[in-house]
Formats: sequence, structure tokens, C-alpha cells
Amino acid sequence: MTEKPQTFDERFAKFVINPYSKYLIAWQLTMTMVYLVAIILDSFIMSFHLQPLREPDINFWQTLFSFLMVIDIFLKFFIAFISTKQSTDEGSSDEEDLDRSHLVTAKVSDDKDSKDGEDDQKLILTRKQ
Repeated sequence: MTEKPQTFDERFAKFVINPYSKYLIAWQLTMTMVYLVAIILDSFIMSFHLQPLREPDINFWQTLFSFLMVIDIFLKFFIAFISTKQSTDEGSSDEEDLDRSHLVTAKVSDDKDSKDGEDDQKLILTRKQ
């Protein structure tokens, strides 16, 4: 018996990152600090007409921050998001839409390895009956 071929969405679903993952939240907090330090460092470098880049330590940190920012840009393409599309139900509230998006995120998380998603599942699968 042959299996039904997977669609592109089904193949891509295993690479989607849960936006409520504790690892993603830690990454975003770290990147917030990196962006803040990079802003200060860039201002310092520009104020002294690029002379600080001749220092190996400053040049190293500038390069490292730039590399992390590029990784962050590519990572953003794989993070799930909440749809802002208006619901056709007149009685549908924002909270219900958020609950539906959590269920969709939970479905994607189910496709991942269960060992990584067990903690996230507890947070996501809270829905009012």
C-alpha cells in the first residue's frame, strides 16, 4: 500500500517553531540584549569615525553581533504566527481566535518530536469548553 504523498505544507510543518517555546523566548530575550548592545557599540564606532574597529576586541564583538543578527533574521521565517484574518462568525471574539491559533500551533507541535514539545503542549492546550 502506497502512502499519500505529502504536500509542501505538511513537509514544512516539521520546521515551524512554536512562538511560545521556552527556547524561542530565551533566544528572543538574548537577541534583545544583543540588539541593545549593538546599537550602543555602533554609535560608539560611528562617533569615532570607525577608528575603534582597528581594535581586535571591538572588531570581534561587532562581527559576532552581526552574525547573530543574520541568524535571527533567518530564524524569523520559521516562527509560527497568529493569523490576523477576520473571522466570518459575528460572535467570534479575539480570545476565541487566539484559542484557535493555539490549537493550530499545538497541531504543528504534535508533528514534532514529543520530547521537545511536552512542556509547550501543557501551555498551548488550555482551551475553554
